[in-house]
Amino acid sequence: MKNWGSYCNSVNTAIGSNATMMNAFLKGRAAITNKDNTARDEARTTVINTWERFAAAKCIAYMKGAKSNFAQDADRHHNLSEGIGFINAFAYNPSKTITNAQIAQLQGYFSTNLYNVTVVYGQCY
Repeated sequence: MKNWGSYCNSVNTAIGSNATMMNAFLKGRAAITNKDNTARDEARTTVINTWERFAAAKCIAYMKGAKSNFAQDADRHHNLSEGIGFINAFAYNPSKTITNAQIAQLQGYFSTNLYNVTVVYGQCY
């Protein structure tokens, strides 16, 4: 969970995820204690939806980092591999809002060789 908290913190300024996540976890915990399944499920939905939002925001941040550090192999590879990992992970969320076709489209932008990428129209390929 430590890394997820760090990811959430790092995009909080852009999407305001921290308070939403904290409040949903607190609401969910209280609902479980009070055996309120409706409130529990509402909190769960908020957590899942917000988690996907901040994961997407972090993925975008990694892609921007790759572009900003394009000339530095280590920085570029770190950012691309993390960003690609997020893209791949979206496929395993049964409640995802991104479609499998959109995930495949994003995956298609990247080669399997991160030494062989270029920036085209402001994007890394």
